[in-house]
Amino acid sequence: MELGGAVTIFLALCLACLLLLSAWKKMHKGGKLPPGPTPLPFLGNLLQLKTETFKSFMALREKYGPVFTVHLGPRRVVVLCGHEAVKEALVDHAEEFSGRGELASIDRNFKGFGVALANGERWRQLRRFSLTALRNFGMGKRSVEERIQEEAQCLLEEFRKTGGLPFDPTFFLSRTVSNVISAIVFGSRFDYEDETFLSLLRMINESFVEMSTPWAQLYDMYSCVMQYLPGRHHRIYHLIEDLKAFIAERVKLNQASLDPSAPRDFIDCFLVQMEKEKKNPTSEFNTKNLVLTTLNLFFAGTETVSSTLRYGFLVLMKYPEVEEKVHQEIDHVIGRNRVPASEDRMKMPYTDAVIHEIQRVTDIVPMGVPHTVIRDTQFRGYTLPKGTNVFPLLGSVLRDAKHFSHPEEFNPGHFLDESGRFKKNDAFVPFSSGKRVCLGEALARMELFLYFTTTLQSFSLKPLLPPKDIDISPKVSGFGNVPPVYEISASSGYLPPVHVPAEDGERTRDVSNPSLQIEEILPQLFCTCGIWAPGLALEGAQTLIAQSSCAIAPVARRAGWTADGHRSGGRSRPAMDLLGAVTLFLVICLSCLLLLSTWRQRQGRGKMPPGPTPLPLLGNLLQVELSNMRKSLMKISERYGPVYTLHLGPRRVVVLCGYQAVKEALLDQAEDFSGRGEQATFSWLFEGYGVIFSNGERAKQLRRLSITTLRNFGVGKRGIEERILEEAHFLLEALRGTKGLPFDPTYFLSRTVSNVISSVVFGDRFDYEDEEFLSLLSMMMDSFHFTATAWGQLYEMFSGTMRYLPGPQRAAFKQLTGLEKFMERKVKANLETLDPNSPRDFIDCFLVKMQQEKENPSSEFSLKNIVLTALNVFFAGTETVSTTLRYGFLILLKYPEIEERIHEEIDRVIGRNRAPSMEDRSRMPYTDAVIHEFQRFCDVIPMGVARRVTRDTQFRGYAIPKGTEVYPMLGSVLYDPTQFSSPDTFDPGHFLDGNGQFKKSDAFVPFSIGKRYCFGEMLARMELFLFLTSILQNFRFRSPVEPKDIDISPRLVGFATLPRSYEICLVPR
Repeated sequence: MELGGAVTIFLALCLACLLLLSAWKKMHKGGKLPPGPTPLPFLGNLLQLKTETFKSFMALREKYGPVFTVHLGPRRVVVLCGHEAVKEALVDHAEEFSGRGELASIDRNFKGFGVALANGERWRQLRRFSLTALRNFGMGKRSVEERIQEEAQCLLEEFRKTGGLPFDPTFFLSRTVSNVISAIVFGSRFDYEDETFLSLLRMINESFVEMSTPWAQLYDMYSCVMQYLPGRHHRIYHLIEDLKAFIAERVKLNQASLDPSAPRDFIDCFLVQMEKEKKNPTSEFNTKNLVLTTLNLFFAGTETVSSTLRYGFLVLMKYPEVEEKVHQEIDHVIGRNRVPASEDRMKMPYTDAVIHEIQRVTDIVPMGVPHTVIRDTQFRGYTLPKGTNVFPLLGSVLRDAKHFSHPEEFNPGHFLDESGRFKKNDAFVPFSSGKRVCLGEALARMELFLYFTTTLQSFSLKPLLPPKDIDISPKVSGFGNVPPVYEISASSGYLPPVHVPAEDGERTRDVSNPSLQIEEILPQLFCTCGIWAPGLALEGAQTLIAQSSCAIAPVARRAGWTADGHRSGGRSRPAMDLLGAVTLFLVICLSCLLLLSTWRQRQGRGKMPPGPTPLPLLGNLLQVELSNMRKSLMKISERYGPVYTLHLGPRRVVVLCGYQAVKEALLDQAEDFSGRGEQATFSWLFEGYGVIFSNGERAKQLRRLSITTLRNFGVGKRGIEERILEEAHFLLEALRGTKGLPFDPTYFLSRTVSNVISSVVFGDRFDYEDEEFLSLLSMMMDSFHFTATAWGQLYEMFSGTMRYLPGPQRAAFKQLTGLEKFMERKVKANLETLDPNSPRDFIDCFLVKMQQEKENPSSEFSLKNIVLTALNVFFAGTETVSTTLRYGFLILLKYPEIEERIHEEIDRVIGRNRAPSMEDRSRMPYTDAVIHEFQRFCDVIPMGVARRVTRDTQFRGYAIPKGTEVYPMLGSVLYDPTQFSSPDTFDPGHFLDGNGQFKKSDAFVPFSIGKRYCFGEMLARMELFLFLTSILQNFRFRSPVEPKDIDISPRLVGFATLPRSYEICLVPR
C-alpha cells in the first residue's frame, strides 16, 4: 500500500474516533439524569428497543422505574411512565415541561412553525389565537353541535346505501369527521365523492400510518443521517408537502375574496390578524404559520377522532353485549324519533363510560407528542438540562394499574361507580394534560358522543367473523396506534330467515348473519333452477358437482352433497329415466345462466379500466401469446393505454404498464395496492402462507420479523459481505477446475449464490458435490422454469381446473412438495436442538418467536409459516440472483468490448492483489452501470409478483373493486422509452452521465417498489457486484461460438424470463 493511502486510512480512523467520542460525551453530559440502559456511541439504545417502541419503553420501566433516560440513537430522551410521573411533569411542573420536543418524521415539513409544533412566543401567540377562533366558530357550543348532527345524518345515508353489505368504514368515518373541522377552517363541507377531498383523506390516513411504522421510529433516531438516504421514510414528507400545497391554495383563494368585516372561517380570521399585525416585528402571524396551523387543525381534527370511531366500532363488534346495552340506553333516553344531543350524555352514563373506555383502550397516541424542558429543571431528584426531550407516555397512564382495575381489558366499569353512574378518572388523558393539552378536546368529545349515539340509534353493527375471532390489537403501533383494517355490516333490521330443506325436516338459518355459508344455500340454488329434489339423483346435478371448474363443486362436497347428487348419509332413490331429456335441458339452461351471470359481473362492476372484450370462461385467452406474455401485454397496452383490464380465463386482472402508472400505484397509493395477488403455481403449495404470498396481518408480522432477522444476520453489513467473498473463493476454485474448457455455468452459479442464503437460513453452507443440495437446486430450477412456459401461463388462467388434470403442472407440484418436505426436516431438526438464548440461523429466530407468542391467539408464527417463509427466502435468494448472473455472462460473451472495459476498471481500482469489496463500487461507475443494465435488460420477473387492491380504490379515474388483482409490469418500466433512450438495446450508458459517472434512474425497479418490494434487495446487489468482479478479476470469458452468432434474446418469458442455455470458457488472466 502506498504511504499516502496509509496516511489517509489513519486520518479517517482518527476522525471516526473523534466523532464517536463527541457523540459519547453528548450522551453523558448534563447534570444528574434519570437512570437508564447504557448507550453505545451513535447507536444509543437501539439494541434494547423492539419494533413497537411503546412496549419497549414499558419493559424498560420495569427495570429503571417510572422516570428513566433512553438514547434513541444520538438523541437523548427522558421517558415518563404512569399517572403520577406524567402528572407531576405536565401539570405540577407545567411551565418547565411546556416546550415541544422533536418529532423528526414531520419536523422537515413544519420546521417549528404551526401551532402544534411551535415553541416559545410563537406557540403562545398561535395557541391563544387558535383557541379564540375555534370558540368563535362554535367549538363547545350549540352551533357546532348542530353542524355535527347535520353531518351525522349524511353519514347515516351513506351507511344505508351499503344495503347491509360488508364495507370498510375507514373513509365513511374520516369523510364525516373531516367535514366538521373543514366547516370551521375552510368555511364549508366537502361532497363525499369529491376527488380532492378523498385524496386529502388518503394522504392524512397514510401519513398517520407512516408516522407509526418502524421506518418512522428509526428515522426519529437517525434523522441526521437518514434524511440523506433513500427509503420509505421519505414518503411521509411528500404526503405532508402535498397537504401543505392544498392548504396554501385555499389560503390564496381566501386572500383574493377576503372581507375583513365578515370572516367566513379560521383562515379568514388569521388573515385579518395578519393584516392587523403587519407592522409588528414580533408578530408570528404570517402566511407560513397560517398554512401550517391550518394543516395542524385539519389533520388532527380528521384523523384522531375518525381513528377512534373506527377502532370503537371494532371493539363493539368484539363485545356485542356492550353494544346491546348502549342500544338499550339510547332507546330509554333518546328513543327513535329525535336526533341525539350533547345534553343527553349526562343521562347516559353507560354510553359515556363506553366511549371513555374506547378512548382508553385504543390509546390512539400512546407515547404522546414529545415535550421538551424549556430550562434546567429539577425533577424527582434529577437534573434535566434545558432542551432535553421528554416522552410522556400517555398509554402508560391509560393503562396504569393503580387507576384502572383491569388495565389490559376492555371494561366500561372503569368509568362507572357502584350505582352505575359515570365517574371521572384523573388518569384519563387521551388528550394529554398541562399547557399542551389538545386544543380540540371539547370538539372531539362532542363528535365521539354524537356520532356513536346517532349511528347506534339507527343501526346494529354486524361483524363478518365470530366475536371471539376479532382481533382488536393495532395494525401498526408507533407514534400512533393504527386500528386494523376490517369490514362491517351496518344493519337497520333483520332479514327473514331462510328455510333449508332437509330429509329430516325443516331447519332455519338467519341470512342476516354474514357468515352464512354457501353450503347451506347450495340446495336452494338447485331447487330454484328446477333440478333438485331431496334425495333425487339427477344426471345434471351429478355433472355439475363432479365436473364443474367453478367453486360449486368443492363446496358441494364440503356441504355433504356427493357426486351422485345425494346428501351424505341420506337415503338414495333411483334416478327417473324419463326425466333424462328434461335433466339435460335444465343443465344446459343452468350453464347458460351461470355464463350470463359471469359475463354481467365482468361488465358491470364499477368503472373499470378499458380492455379487450372477454369471452365467457375463456376470457382474453385468444388475445395473448402464452409463450411471451410480456410481449402480449405490452402490445395490448398500445391500444388500451397504460392501465387496462384483462381476463386471464375467469380471472380478472388490472395491468399497469410504464413507469408513471406503476409508480402511481405502488408508491403514491402504496397502501391501496399492498395486497398480494395470486401466482397460481406457487399458490398450490403456499395457500396464503409464508412471507411472500401472504396478506394482511400475517404478511405484516412475517415480513417484519424476516427483515429484522436478515439484518441481525448481517444482510447489508460487513458480516454478509465477508460471507459472499468467502463463497466467491470457493467458486473461483471450482472455475479453475474447468481448465479453460467449455462448460454450462448454470449449477456453478446457483450453488454459489444458494450457499450465501443457506448460511443465513440454515446456519451453514453446502458442499458443492452434496447430492441433496444438487437435488434442491434442480427442484427450484425446474419449478421456476415451469412458471416461464406456455403451460405455466395456461395454468395461471385455469388453475381451478388444471390442478386436477394431468400435465406438466404435476411435475412442478412434485418439485415444490420436495422443497417443502426438505424444509420441514430442517425446521424439525432445529426445533429438537434449539437454544432460545443462542439462535443459530433464520429458522431458529422464527422458532424462538413462535415460543414467545405461543399464548398469543393472533400470532402468525406457526410451524407452517416458518417452513414456508424459510422456503420463500431460500428459493428467492437462490434463483433470481443466479439467473441474473447467468444471463449477464451470456451478454458479456456477446459484447467482449464491454468485458474489456470492466477488466480495465477492476485493474485500476482493485488491482490483482486483494479481493473486491463493496467500498469499491462507488469508484467503479462503469462496472456498476453494466450490472444495472444486466438487471434492466434481463428483466427476470417481467410482470412482477401479482398485487391486489386492499380496498375499493380510485385510480386514474377508474374504480377498482377491493380484491382485484393487479399486474405491475416491471418489465414495462425497465423498458420504458421515456426513461431509457434505447430500451431494447443493451447499453450501460443508460446508467452513466456525460462525465462517465454513475447515474441513478427512478425507473430501475427489478426488485419492485412500494410496500411489497423485495426485502432481499440489499443482499442481491452485494452478490451481483462481488461475484462478477471476483470472477472478472481472475478470468476472461471466451465463447465457443462467434459473438455475432450469440443470441441474447430470452429462451422463455412468462412469470420469469430465462436465458438460453450456453457454454462458456474461462481463461485465467
